[in-house]
Amino acid sequence: MLVTAGLIAGGVSGCGDSNPVVARVAGTAISTALLHHWEPIESATRRERHAAPARPASGALTFLILARWIADEARELGVSVSDRQATQQLEVLSFDERERLVYGKLPRDTRLSRYLISPVLKPSDRLWLMRTSMLAEQLEQRRLSTALGEVTDAQIADFYKHHQRCFWRPERRDLEVLGNKQVSVVEKAKREIEAGKNFLSVARRVSTDQEAPGGLEHPLARGEEEKQYDAAVFSAPLHKLVGPIEMTFSFIFEVLKIIPAHEEPLAQATGAIRLQLAQQRASTDLLTRFERKWAAKTSCRPGYVVSECR
Repeated sequence: MLVTAGLIAGGVSGCGDSNPVVARVAGTAISTALLHHWEPIESATRRERHAAPARPASGALTFLILARWIADEARELGVSVSDRQATQQLEVLSFDERERLVYGKLPRDTRLSRYLISPVLKPSDRLWLMRTSMLAEQLEQRRLSTALGEVTDAQIADFYKHHQRCFWRPERRDLEVLGNKQVSVVEKAKREIEAGKNFLSVARRVSTDQEAPGGLEHPLARGEEEKQYDAAVFSAPLHKLVGPIEMTFSFIFEVLKIIPAHEEPLAQATGAIRLQLAQQRASTDLLTRFERKWAAKTSCRPGYVVSECR
């Protein structure tokens, strides 16, 4: 068993304190020793974020109570994460950190997230934190799954009715497009295409437009590009070679398909609306229910009271 996990459950005293317990969650003790272990980590984490000074004991205890809530809720629901699974995710996190990538599985709770990516952690603490983080993620998914089942068709229809502007889709066009900084190159390419060469084969050879790799851009919505380019594209007829349009790059293009502006129908929007309403419910009502449930089972020793205590 990890030292950190053992300290949470144990009654070890620290720093000569005659009372070894600072808080209890559903009867499980959070020890003074554990709090003292996390206080310097809390201080270091706040310095890394340039956060305003605060009592290390307060921030660390809040975090430890949250971790206990997560562990107890997970146990009640039969949710578990093995050390092997946590180790695998730590390897992914370490790789992402080295490559300066965004690790996509940090929990939404900022306290867990900032601890997990702190460079001052011991390996055992980091493993325990990853397990806690993964449990938190699974609990979030459980809440979302519950919320999805609670969203009604009437709620979806009401949301659609009152947010119709969110479902208006502007005109879109699919293009073959060729761009190069040298207008002479674009003019020569246009002559080759007009002489019968395939547009895309010419574009692959001479186009340097990164937004249309290989010469295709689809679908482009009205208003997404610079005004000059946007005006040219959305005034062009179908299947006619247009340009060069001289900007930072010079362009020629042909409109392949026009998708008129339209309102997305309710039937098509239902899935996205259901998910949005469920995410809102999971992060408000269901999260509040979780917090109230465990706050009612949490008690803190005088002098160590934080908002999570009963």
